[in-house]
Amino acid sequence: MKSKNAELYLAMHIDPTGFVHSGDARQAIEIAEEEVIGRAYEELTRWHDREHELPPPGKDVLVHRLNGSYGVDSYNPVDNRFVSEYAGYMQVIRWREIHE
Repeated sequence: MKSKNAELYLAMHIDPTGFVHSGDARQAIEIAEEEVIGRAYEELTRWHDREHELPPPGKDVLVHRLNGSYGVDSYNPVDNRFVSEYAGYMQVIRWREIHE
């Protein structure tokens, strides 16, 4: 099991014969599912530092610019910069995937 909290819960609710009641098993599953949902949410909302990770070329991503603004840009590896449909260049400091 990947959830240490669910494993701990089961270990605390196992009887001396090694039996786990179905209600306790369901609770352990709920604990594990909540952790999976939390990890998925963190990944879906994670900002990537452009100094350490770049998006695939040409893919639209949400960007946070140095001046504090946000927008949708795509990364151009030829110029090593993010390209916006709007005129002008503003330095991107981090980016986040747009999930549909």
